[in-house]
Amino acid sequence: MSRNLAMFAFAAMLLMAGSANARTIHFSGMEWQVKNGVGGPNPNNITQNYWSDSPESIWVDDEGRLHLKIRYEDGVWKCAEVQSIETVKYGEYTWEISNPINDFDPNLVLGLFLYSDQHDHEYDIEFSQWGEDEQNSKNAFYSAWGPGMDTPVKQSFHVNLSGDYTSHIIKWYEGGISFASYHGHATDDLIDSWQPEYYPKATPDDNMRIHMNLWLDGERHPYAPDVSDIEIIINKITVENN
Repeated sequence: MSRNLAMFAFAAMLLMAGSANARTIHFSGMEWQVKNGVGGPNPNNITQNYWSDSPESIWVDDEGRLHLKIRYEDGVWKCAEVQSIETVKYGEYTWEISNPINDFDPNLVLGLFLYSDQHDHEYDIEFSQWGEDEQNSKNAFYSAWGPGMDTPVKQSFHVNLSGDYTSHIIKWYEGGISFASYHGHATDDLIDSWQPEYYPKATPDDNMRIHMNLWLDGERHPYAPDVSDIEIIINKITVENN
């Protein structure tokens, strides 16, 4: 067994061992499982992040908003992720973000996505500079992954905001997938959108779930040496099934 495969198997065992007693939260009318342990930011990535299910890392406030926080604890940076307990079907998935997504630490990644652990289908919206400390670098990405793909079908763009709030949509329907991002918590001021002509097609039978995560690329620590804890607030997610 290769070293990378052994690392992946060990990380998977840690995550599986903790899943039976996983913490759950209630957010936007749905139940969510909180990730804990060591492993990749998604099952397609064997690079390790540390994940915390502490209420100091993930919580829902009195206004019903979800908080995801990366914290430095016990000598490591611990990231945050939740996934829906119920599987989801064709529909429109809209996230409202209450932080400026164009003002992230360059190593920070915010992921909003649908993922099937049954057939490795994944439809992503991600915000990150992937370690590039340049003001005008690409900092937003739409992508679609499927079985056997080494690289995703993707669209990248630069987000420059005048305010803090944004909304982001994945529309998944029979025969199609599309992505869109908007200024504010509305859908009348478009930032960017994309509908790929070719993409790996998933069906509602593929065990698809909603994921939201906040993690670190690169050396698994923030780019800035003096950064403190990093927090993202998700106002809500709405689901309109087809």
